[in-house]
Amino acid sequence: MLTPLAVRRVSPGLLIGGGLALAAAGYTVVGQVGGDSSLTVVVVGLSVAFAGLLPVSTVGVDIIVAAAPPERTGAASAISETTQELGTALGIALLGSLAAAIYRGQVAHAIPTGDPRGAAEAIQDTLGGATGAADQLPTALLAIAKEAFTAGLQTAALTSAVALAGMAAVAMITLRHSRADVCMTDQTQSLRRR
Repeated sequence: MLTPLAVRRVSPGLLIGGGLALAAAGYTVVGQVGGDSSLTVVVVGLSVAFAGLLPVSTVGVDIIVAAAPPERTGAASAISETTQELGTALGIALLGSLAAAIYRGQVAHAIPTGDPRGAAEAIQDTLGGATGAADQLPTALLAIAKEAFTAGLQTAALTSAVALAGMAAVAMITLRHSRADVCMTDQTQSLRRR
């Protein structure tokens, strides 16, 4: 909700680049979580990341819609929304797969062979499976599963931070000459005039 006010004082390129950089900083905080860290670290990191991403989304839609001819603004808005949804889904799929691969790779070496109860399969699938089967296996295995999950989370978060930092640099360069009055839709401009 503060984005229309911010875009009055800051160029869209700087706002988008700064938002992406702030999101990168948030994911860097999440990437520092460890076995002794509290949930607060994750919540603060994700809050900072999303605080950076929300203006990017708002200004991005305004740039896309403002670039379209008036009779095509609906289609431009739909394409923008579809692109955001696709990007979110692909990001979750890729980063989730990366985190799961790290988890499975680290846990696979610690699972005892010849488990007759099938607990080994549950442990290798998820941390929840490891927690559920912990009473059937050595106690050290749950600690290994937690460390593996944390390693996957750290890698996914730091990978996100690097990607967002790169996108911040690209946005700052490519949008450096954009002006607030060019990228704002009629509705946002009418709010600005008030």
